[in-house]
Amino acid sequence: MTSLSDVLLQFWECSVYIILYYQEIYPKNIFRERILYDIPVFESNHPDVNDYVRRVLYNAQPLVIHGLVQKFLLNIFDKSPCGRKHIFQQFSFDCHLPPSSHHQHPGVGVGVGLKHYADSNS
Repeated sequence: MTSLSDVLLQFWECSVYIILYYQEIYPKNIFRERILYDIPVFESNHPDVNDYVRRVLYNAQPLVIHGLVQKFLLNIFDKSPCGRKHIFQQFSFDCHLPPSSHHQHPGVGVGVGLKHYADSNS
């Protein structure tokens, strides 16, 4: 049985790969298409990228399980001419998950919203 927190983390992981693919953060040849819940999605084939994304998300799982996560942000950084990093784009996933979502609760809804913010200088 899959828990709500597992599904949410899987959704975020899939979303990160799709964003990385379409924003061309990495070469498109490191991605492959696969089916997730009868929907074609992209997934990275690069072990370092996969390890980083999964480590970040699954380290957050205890916070998600206890209902302590309200937002998941994916920031894409770009270096300025002086070498400093700044947020070039930000993807914000609002999260409304009840506490103890590690257990499946029939009839309990999960709300997730996505907002995209692009740097106005781009």
